[in-house]
Order: sequence, then C-alpha cells, then structure tokens
Amino acid sequence: MNDKIGFILKVIGASALVSIFIKFIGPKLLISATPTNALIAVLGVPLVVAIALIGRGFQRNDPSSTNY
Repeated sequence: MNDKIGFILKVIGASALVSIFIKFIGPKLLISATPTNALIAVLGVPLVVAIALIGRGFQRNDPSSTNY
C-alpha cells in the first residue's frame, strides 16, 4: 500500500514542479508563437511515448529477451 501512495506522491510532486516551471520560467523563454512550434508542443510528447511503447513491444516479443 505504501508503494502506491509513494508513487502517487511522486507523480503529484513532479506535476507541481512542471507547473511551477511553466508559470515562472516559461514566460521568460523566447519561443515565438508559430504554427510549427505549436505542432511540436502538441505532438512531441505523444510521439515520444509512442516510440517508447513500440520499442517496448519489440523488446517484449523478442525470443532472446530474458525479461519475463
């Protein structure tokens, strides 16, 4: 049970740090509002997650892998 609570607290802490970064440091970054930057911001994270999951799927289906 403590593992679940610890994981939830870590996620909440990481979320709070990202939120603080966006609120205070984000406006100081010199990123212009262009359609290309918007697409990178919107599609960047899902692409990284998709690549990670595809790689994990290939690793799991590999018969020489010892991760069970």
